[in-house]
Amino acid sequence: MTDTAQPRTDGRRLSESEQRALRVRALAAHAEGVKPGAIARTLGMSRQWVWKVLRAAQAEGEAAAVAGGRRGPKAETVRKMHLLTPDEEQRIRGTVMRSAPRSPDGSPSLWTREAVLRLIRSATGGDAAVRTAGGYLKRWRMTPPHPKVAALESAPERSAAGAGEALQDLQNRAKSERGLILWLNVPEDADVADEASPRPSVMLQAADNQGKRFFLFREAPLTARSVIVFLHRLAALHPGRRLVILCDDASIGRASGMSGVSGMSGMSGMNGTTALNAVKTWAARRAPTLDLVFLSELQH
Repeated sequence: MTDTAQPRTDGRRLSESEQRALRVRALAAHAEGVKPGAIARTLGMSRQWVWKVLRAAQAEGEAAAVAGGRRGPKAETVRKMHLLTPDEEQRIRGTVMRSAPRSPDGSPSLWTREAVLRLIRSATGGDAAVRTAGGYLKRWRMTPPHPKVAALESAPERSAAGAGEALQDLQNRAKSERGLILWLNVPEDADVADEASPRPSVMLQAADNQGKRFFLFREAPLTARSVIVFLHRLAALHPGRRLVILCDDASIGRASGMSGVSGMSGMSGMNGTTALNAVKTWAARRAPTLDLVFLSELQH
């Protein structure tokens, strides 16, 4: 091997075959008595890289050294970091897509970041941080924009301006009555692909003004019953609180197959008026503890 210095190479940008070729050359040069520093200069690699290859050959044999190790953290490191293995990640994502968490009394509830965190902690056996669950939800594309942002951005400028005053009045009234404002919609950019299910899904989500989110996946097309089930579980999570739920019925209509009609007129299994009335009737029975307000009505 000629000791001619080469420009430093970033090994991470090389293909697997190129990396293996460099390891072969490093081992061959070492067998000829070339010092590690000279090997590093000639190959354009660092001394640390050369020593890593040489130590691997000494500990595991030349074939293993040429093959190189797997990229990413080791299994024991993954456990220490409370991360999921690929199989665990796929299983937990599927659980979130196809089922619902249980409340303390055993009844079905809604997913939250904390509920997903419990699944992760159960799988890893560790004390993973809340941000870990948030990271996985983002990775799975289950963190769409806040329903309030999505609703106001999609509304025509004049309608949004008109709705702004009505929304402010609602929020002031809720605050004076120690109520809670929640926004409900079906985000367009959530990842709803589920290889284990033959039918597509839609995500129903609600969020308060502080950004705490509640969500659930249902089979598409969306039905009035699905919305009512979601609202029922949302109310159960806030016992004793008066809820003002601002419903982006346009997004729900899109998820249910609506085309060019305001409200939830495309809901599966019912005509538009029946579907809308079913949800309104359910909410009316829970007044005054629950007030369901449709954004389409505020924006006209």
